[in-house]
Amino acid sequence: METLAAMIARALDGPPARLAMTDSEGAFSLAALAGLVRRALAAFAALGLAPGDTVAQLSRNRARMWAVMAACYLGGLRSLTLHPLSGEADQRRILARARARLLVTDLEFAAQGSRLGAPRQLLHEPGADSFWALAPRDPGGPWPPPPHPEAIIRLAFTGGTTGEPKGAMLSGRALAANTAMALAHLDWPDAPPRFLCTAPISHGSGSLVLPVLLKGGEVHLRPGFAVTDVASCGRQVGANMTWLVPTMLHDLVTAPPHVAMPAFETIVWSGAPAGPALLEAALARFGRVLVGCYGQTEAPNMIAILGKADHVSGDPGRLSAAGRPVPGMRVEIRNAAGRALPPGAPGEVHVAGPLLMHGYLDAPSETAKVLRGGWLATGDIGRLDTDGLLTLVDRARDMFISGGLNIYPAEVEAALAGWPGVRAAAVVGVPHPRWGEAGVAFIVPAEGAAPELPALSAHVRAARGPAMVPKAFRIVRALPLTPLGKVDRVALRALAQAALAGEEAG
Repeated sequence: METLAAMIARALDGPPARLAMTDSEGAFSLAALAGLVRRALAAFAALGLAPGDTVAQLSRNRARMWAVMAACYLGGLRSLTLHPLSGEADQRRILARARARLLVTDLEFAAQGSRLGAPRQLLHEPGADSFWALAPRDPGGPWPPPPHPEAIIRLAFTGGTTGEPKGAMLSGRALAANTAMALAHLDWPDAPPRFLCTAPISHGSGSLVLPVLLKGGEVHLRPGFAVTDVASCGRQVGANMTWLVPTMLHDLVTAPPHVAMPAFETIVWSGAPAGPALLEAALARFGRVLVGCYGQTEAPNMIAILGKADHVSGDPGRLSAAGRPVPGMRVEIRNAAGRALPPGAPGEVHVAGPLLMHGYLDAPSETAKVLRGGWLATGDIGRLDTDGLLTLVDRARDMFISGGLNIYPAEVEAALAGWPGVRAAAVVGVPHPRWGEAGVAFIVPAEGAAPELPALSAHVRAARGPAMVPKAFRIVRALPLTPLGKVDRVALRALAQAALAGEEAG
């Protein structure tokens, strides 16, 4: 298999004048984008960084951000991209866990970056004190020797039910496999792709940037998602492809009919289950252009694909599926004893193949829980039918996905419990037509206390970031418990569904 470094070099060594990328700064030809990558490599050298060092980034979608990521991959450094919607406490912990040598921000996050405790902070923006001032000109010359395919070149952090972030160590082999699988098995537009990218390239959508460039396409980076921007900018650049989480897809589908959308040929949706109702509505508005991808931080993006042909209107079973395992990936459904189950039987999804991480950074016991004998235990409960279609039916863990982001109840509960006047708190996720799933928090006040819900909401936002704020709060006298004395989350989900319905109605 071609190495990731070779793929990046091949993409950047195309026709120099060809448009490669646009962002809020302007347009970048392939030659200009390649120049940014070479300058980033030179800046790393000027700072004394070496293969294996971690370079963190906190930025909106920027060509310069992608150039820093690509330079890490080419030079054997570890790229760590912080999600711009995460809370500062989480970002600080992640930087410490990763032992980042450098944090590069854009101007929007400069002040926040200075509070995160990274050893050195520089700006993406050009200027006398910026990262780019360390290498003001393209040094030219050949690309560096490629790192070993098994070298760790990306740290992708995910939360956990313990509240501690876990850093999935991803090798060049895993990222190269992800790229090759996307090139071979996504349903691409007929013409060279013009990719409108509104989701953060720090996460899932970033996996499509290199494949688009390799296919001779253009990447149009936007600082965030807005329906009006998708409509106007997408039509302006002639976008024929985009990547969305189901929340974004919902907003496009429910936009007024007079809002003219781009002529998308491929809409990749990922990050959370979408559900038959939303996919039916999307098919009605956009036609058969949908492609669903199922992956995990520990095995990114390409475990299974639900292609355009599988998005069949009127077949809720097909539209509920996660997809078919991508060639090169093995999927098994296993029971609690680790034995493979027959088609149709639900159990934990296990996967094997070249996408798998090396393990969690500095966490051998956590690694041993999920990696066994070359297989990854995903924590998802699913079933495989006789046609090879994988359907997810539940999650083994309490984590839920809201707006395409993983929400870990223990982390939100810890934030709530730290607020004066809160004796206990529990958070569960329930289905929601826009968010996919929405969090509902149940609060047990301390004796004589009356916590103010707006203040609680603001506290969670400050501690964990806006994505973690529950969509509804309810004050209760006590949390329901199981006979073993644990919080009864099944009972809470039933209560939460009614609470969220009341919140939406109000």
